[in-house]
Amino acid sequence: MNQKEAKAVEAMFKEGFSSKATSMFRELQDVIESGVPGSAKTSKLRAIGRELNALNTASDNLFKRAAFVGNLKRQLNEMYSKKSTCR
Repeated sequence: MNQKEAKAVEAMFKEGFSSKATSMFRELQDVIESGVPGSAKTSKLRAIGRELNALNTASDNLFKRAAFVGNLKRQLNEMYSKKSTCR
């Protein structure tokens, strides 16, 4: 799949349907625990957890974008085929 095309479709979707796009393509949300005492080991584990969360969110959005664009293309092709046969 063309990455430029997929990102363009996602940008248009976000512009036209911002609330649906926001729920579909999640931004990385980091939970900061202020005032919670912890050791250096705990801090390292939290940092690793944040990194894994970022990778998970990025890969999740990548697969959602691919599925969304693929489904959109399929539906457009079906609509075009139906329109062509009706002529």
